Amino acid sequence: MPGRPPIRQPRLTAQLMALVLSTAMIVAPAAALANQAGDLPPVAEAVPQVDERAQATQDAVADAEVDVNGGTWFVLGCVINVYGVLAAWFTDPAPPYARLVGKQEAYVQTYVPVYRSEASSLRQRYALYGCLASVGASLVFVTVMTSLSTNATTTRTGANP
Repeated sequence: MPGRPPIRQPRLTAQLMALVLSTAMIVAPAAALANQAGDLPPVAEAVPQVDERAQATQDAVADAEVDVNGGTWFVLGCVINVYGVLAAWFTDPAPPYARLVGKQEAYVQTYVPVYRSEASSLRQRYALYGCLASVGASLVFVTVMTSLSTNATTTRTGANP
């Protein structure tokens, strides 16, 4: 029968494709319902968007905590007392500008004032702690010396307290 075109039989791949699609149409809604119920882990997590101002604030606080030498300001508070606290209050800490190279303007505008505020606050706190420690040690010293002086006086005079 050379004049008649051959009858095409459906191929195996078309049959398999139809089977896969029909199965997917049944399974997909069930999987979606299970995912909504929380039974399945999410397919992909959304990438969190980083807020530049929040990141600048976090970086400035962390850098200030690292950069401020608490021991130095504590000793200044101990040695020169109130003047150490005043020095911490009136000196303006400069942020490390090398850390700001290549950063966007919004980042820099947030970073600089937060860094200055946090570094100044830390300086003042450590200087105040030093000042209070010095005053406390002085009071203990004066109390002990007064007590020893009173005991020496009563022992010498023979008076009973």
